[in-house]
Amino acid sequence: MIVDEASQRTFAVSIFVLIQAWKLFDLVTIKVGEDTGRDSFSFVVKYIFVDGLFIWTLSLLNILGLSYGPVRALLYSVVLFAISLVGISNGFTPLANGFIESVAKVVRDHKELTIAGERVVAENAIDLDSHFKGKYTINFLPDASARMNPFGFNLLCLDGSKTVVNMPIEFNTTSALGSFQIQRITENNNKVTLLNYTKSDITRFQKKDYTHLKKYPKYRADDERIFYLEYPITTPGTYTIKSVTDENGISIRTYKSVFKIAQCPLVEFVPTHTNTNYWCLEDTAVPQQLSLPLVKVKAVFPAVVKYIATLNGKPYHKFETKVENENNGEGSASYTRNFLEQELYKHPEILAKAKPGAIEFHLSEIKDGLGVSRRFNTALKETNVWHKLVLKGSIGLKLVDKSPQEDLIENGDKTLFIESLNIEDSEFPISITFQYDGNGSDILLHNITKIFQTREQLSKGINVKSQGKYNIISALSKFCPCKFSKNQYVSLALAQKAHVKISASPVTDACIGTLGYIFDFDFIGKPPFQVDYQVYRNHSGTLSPVYDSTGSTIRHIKTSFRSFKFEYKPETEGNFVVKFSKLKDMNYYAKPIQLEDKVNTYETYFKKKSQVSFSKSGHGLMIIRPCYNESVDIPVYFTGNGPFSFAYSLIDITSGEKLIQSVPVKDVTGEYVIQTPKLTKSARYKVDILNPVDGASCGVVKHSSDSVIIESRGEIPKVSIAEDLKIIKIVEGDSYRIPLDFQTDVGRQTSDLLRFKHVVDSSKITFGELKSSENFIVLKEGTYSLESFSNGGCNGEIVFPQRSITIEYYERPSISVIAEDVASTPIPGHFELHKVCQTGSRRATLKFSGSPPFVIDYTVKLPNGKIESGSMTSNSKSMIINLPTEQFGTYEHSFTGIFDSHYTKQKQRLNQDITTNIRYEVRANPLAVFTKDQNFLQVCESNFKNSKLALPISFTSGDSPFTVSFKLDNDRQFTIENIVKDIVDISEHVTHLDVGEHLIEMINITDSNGCTSSELSTNDKYVIHITETPDVERVGIKTDYCVGDHVYYNLSGVGPFTVFYRFRGQLQRAQVLHSFRRLAAKAGTLEIEAITDSSRGSCLVNFTQTPVKFEALKLTVHELPSVEINQGDNIVENIHEGDQAEIKFTFKGTPPFRVKYIRTVEDKQKKRLAPVVVETKVLQDIWDYEHHELVNMEGTYEAVEIYDSHCHVIKQ
Repeated sequence: MIVDEASQRTFAVSIFVLIQAWKLFDLVTIKVGEDTGRDSFSFVVKYIFVDGLFIWTLSLLNILGLSYGPVRALLYSVVLFAISLVGISNGFTPLANGFIESVAKVVRDHKELTIAGERVVAENAIDLDSHFKGKYTINFLPDASARMNPFGFNLLCLDGSKTVVNMPIEFNTTSALGSFQIQRITENNNKVTLLNYTKSDITRFQKKDYTHLKKYPKYRADDERIFYLEYPITTPGTYTIKSVTDENGISIRTYKSVFKIAQCPLVEFVPTHTNTNYWCLEDTAVPQQLSLPLVKVKAVFPAVVKYIATLNGKPYHKFETKVENENNGEGSASYTRNFLEQELYKHPEILAKAKPGAIEFHLSEIKDGLGVSRRFNTALKETNVWHKLVLKGSIGLKLVDKSPQEDLIENGDKTLFIESLNIEDSEFPISITFQYDGNGSDILLHNITKIFQTREQLSKGINVKSQGKYNIISALSKFCPCKFSKNQYVSLALAQKAHVKISASPVTDACIGTLGYIFDFDFIGKPPFQVDYQVYRNHSGTLSPVYDSTGSTIRHIKTSFRSFKFEYKPETEGNFVVKFSKLKDMNYYAKPIQLEDKVNTYETYFKKKSQVSFSKSGHGLMIIRPCYNESVDIPVYFTGNGPFSFAYSLIDITSGEKLIQSVPVKDVTGEYVIQTPKLTKSARYKVDILNPVDGASCGVVKHSSDSVIIESRGEIPKVSIAEDLKIIKIVEGDSYRIPLDFQTDVGRQTSDLLRFKHVVDSSKITFGELKSSENFIVLKEGTYSLESFSNGGCNGEIVFPQRSITIEYYERPSISVIAEDVASTPIPGHFELHKVCQTGSRRATLKFSGSPPFVIDYTVKLPNGKIESGSMTSNSKSMIINLPTEQFGTYEHSFTGIFDSHYTKQKQRLNQDITTNIRYEVRANPLAVFTKDQNFLQVCESNFKNSKLALPISFTSGDSPFTVSFKLDNDRQFTIENIVKDIVDISEHVTHLDVGEHLIEMINITDSNGCTSSELSTNDKYVIHITETPDVERVGIKTDYCVGDHVYYNLSGVGPFTVFYRFRGQLQRAQVLHSFRRLAAKAGTLEIEAITDSSRGSCLVNFTQTPVKFEALKLTVHELPSVEINQGDNIVENIHEGDQAEIKFTFKGTPPFRVKYIRTVEDKQKKRLAPVVVETKVLQDIWDYEHHELVNMEGTYEAVEIYDSHCHVIKQ
């Protein structure tokens, strides 16, 4: 047999649900603790196997919709395993119980209607337990006792924060307490006081919550006769129970129990006015006198005080002090002594091993003679439990000379610095005394004391001006003496004064004479040395300074040698003065030594050799670039002793060939011009000056860097347009590069200039220039030709001057519209079309000029105000477009841009002036709907034939009159014309309809404009519901009911229904659907008189006019029976074992009666919270309303079931 996939899935899901239900059952069994042999471990192992087997088997079956792979199978297995673990854990039970109780409460608190019309909770409407009143309890009298401090409290005390200690008493009795008495003996004076607690005190104690006592191991919850009370203790002393009586004055046996309590021990620091918070660390372990706070101790002696010392925030030492009673007595006392100071003398290592920082003493604990201890939080910084002593170490000081290489100069000073170790800002001010020893002379020996207020002052050291030895002899910080070495000295010596000896020897030439000086320097002092000097020119006795290359008048000579030579030669001829003014060495650098002017000033007349140059301004390379077939004039300048003689030549640098051989020249006074022949060869020439001499036949100086280079050209530069009479078409806004041919032997230069002519027409001719560029780029229409050209400063030649280039623009694209059915054209390019029906046809023809393909941008303004934009493409010069008519209202088409193959969107940079648009109005197609909330008709079958049926129709668009076609029940159609109102009479078309539901819908609408709508909403229908006559039937055959039962009636017809009924003589009505269900909360007779349905005709059926039907619907509700034991009271009778007692039962209801009662006792082993039923008995066939029964067993007697002739009640 083949099983379909849906059945397979159903079967698999059913198996999974059964496994989880089985798991839940096992879990509940384990939780309630039933002896099933199961435990948590076996539960988890079992369902790892069962869940895993199901998950992996299901993955192999590959059922559609339940298929998965190994990874998901493993994941599902882990999830089910986790659910099993959570379920077996202790935390699941409260969650599950809470959820079940919440659901049960919602179900339990559900309210329902009674026959009388009241809405009540079913469980609360009828109190079944109220039918069982009274209990009879028989107790056998037991023994009684009382015990104080049953949990063995000790180490308790009284202090300011806890002024009351509640002492528990354990009572073992079934009798109510009457009073008890407590004896207190005061500690110091042995005064005896009796504390009496009466019935009212006991009642007040019993109202307190004693659940906190359950945490003690000796707490007894297994015996209901044992209970606990607490009385307050506010005064130290020894307490015992003196006596206990019950409410009848009978004494209760007491156990011997004594409890002793005192004031809590107290310890604290007591500061004194001599306390200081620091101490200097010295060589000795403990100073002779410590300034520490006193310690105040108040406790029962002997007491032990414990301390904790921390050093720099870390644990350092623990110690304690034992305090005895100085009067050798017992009890509380108070002492204030220097216990902390004494402990430090006993333990000198506490301070001896300490390091600089902060040592903090904390009171950690005090323990009195009773063993009561009190601990303190050592993190607190309060002065009564904490004292801080700052341990100051000595500051290390050292006097140093940071620049020993610098000696003390004459009339100068020097700074000696003080190096410090481990110094803090809080140590200031620091006072230091220095000793000065003037080279062993007692006369010069004296002390210098200076106080440094801040670290900045200390860092500046001290200034000294005398040579000798300096050392520190004493130093004291704000807190402690400082460490230093008395034998450490700083020695200062007086620096040797710098000196220089200068000697000069002239530098001479055989032809000229003195050219300069050589100066010899011999230095005394500490190198390096620097000599400052100035140079002056003497003009007829007037000295004017000569500036160096930096523009300064002061020049410097620097050397690290003690002997040094310096040569000075002026650049020009004249009378010069050299003056050496200052001397510096390493020691006298800041204060240079002034040199004597008369000894160190040198004056003489310096001469210069004759010179030749190609330039008046100086020496350098000169390049001359002549044009083709031009000669060059080269000036030559002489300075010195004339007249001059020389020779020159012109040499080709590349080939070495001389264009001009050596040409001698004589008797030149100052300037001579060399003229070259016309140069027609492209070459580089060099001008050479040969054998220049002056008037004294001495050689003339010619600098090697002074030269002239001639770069000649071998041709005339030329340019031409590459092509002739060419017409170029471009897109307006684009550019075109006119190709040029250049012919030049030096290439294009930055100074090149090309002049051209631009002719648009005969009346518009312009000229332009193009500088230093090979690209001849044009943008505008017209004819372009070349006019002139220069290259490298030389005029060129235009080759083919008749050549030209003509630039023309491509035609711009344009658009025109030919529209159908045009109503008017208010302005050119704007078309108003005739109105058209919605979804009708409208077309327009577009004509284009330009080069296809064309791209046309357009916008459409829709009737709803929204504007849509887009583009369309055409490969020809015309196209037909369909205009939209989907929405009713006014459309407006605007053509915003047109582009062709040349003027594309990417190249278009011109503003387009397109003013073409089309405007037309679309009439809305007629629409109609059945009027909302009026598209349903419900009527009784009997009223339908004679009623007039008018359909309520709302026309939402279109112009009247309308013609509408209808469809009835999908099998018949009819049409109604000339509809001008919203009410359409269709009575003649529906006379054949019978009971049931019938649908009418509109399938076509045409208005007076001829616009038609045939696609109407299929959900818009008019419903005619013809109903039958309503009826009611009673469910069940019995006619007698009890209070608490439910009565049922079923109704047929069009609901909801209105039921008219009479109960206990009161006429009522109820709105119901298809059933009438009520709770019988009271006794009485129920009669159904009439019902109406919910059809439009509101059909009414009156049952009082049909007696048979009326009696068939009638029923009676009877009262529940009840029983009372001993007039409904809870009687407790204390009897001795073997005596008898009588129970009296009283009944209400209709005889005969049958009653069931039970006897319960408390579970003495406390395995169950509820009493245990030990006896059950049934009494029956009782025709009287009262019955007596004799009993003699201990327990509580109560009735649990009662029956009469109609009903029965079971106690909840």
